[in-house]
Amino acid sequence: MVSPVVTLHISCSPSKLSEAAGDTNARATIPAMSVDHEARKAFKVHGIVQGVGFRWWAQREGRHLGLRGSVRNCSDGTVEIAFAGPPGLVSEMEARLRQGPPAAHVVRLEELATPEHLPEGFEIGF
Repeated sequence: MVSPVVTLHISCSPSKLSEAAGDTNARATIPAMSVDHEARKAFKVHGIVQGVGFRWWAQREGRHLGLRGSVRNCSDGTVEIAFAGPPGLVSEMEARLRQGPPAAHVVRLEELATPEHLPEGFEIGF
């Protein structure tokens, strides 16, 4: 399976690159992404999703897409996952979750309220 290529264009301001490069004549910078432009999603994943490497797969997929979030097993046999990032990549992660890893069988995604705080990376909870 071939993953799509995603290009992200970020507008720049002169001051930050100047500081980073030590050059006061520089004209551009790459600022950190604003949380205002961030989409957030959270789901409870139903199906055969425990004991099949789902959390590690989800972490890898989330990191590959440059998202931040967390994933954990629940006592009822489901997996909960919450993540944030650019809207298009958040939508891509949702699509990937509907398929799951090869050994899983995802029956449905139940959308949950997104947590107020998410980690900077993509973490697996136990």
